[in-house]
Amino acid sequence: MAASFSRAAAAQKVRTCLVCFEAAHPLHALVPCGHFGFCAGCAQRVARPPAGHAAAACPVCRGSVRGTMAVYAA
Repeated sequence: MAASFSRAAAAQKVRTCLVCFEAAHPLHALVPCGHFGFCAGCAQRVARPPAGHAAAACPVCRGSVRGTMAVYAA
């Protein structure tokens, strides 16, 4: 019984965005580097190149960002 309770608690764990710390479901990843942990809004902002720059940079690895994708936990 304790094992099923802990699995249910883990499944309900709230995931938060690494940028704004708000609840995020699903989390989004940056493409092509694959770093994830962003809500949809922050992922889009991170993927948008700053004024005067050709490409956006991942805040984790500083690799160029071409897009975002939703990541669903199984």
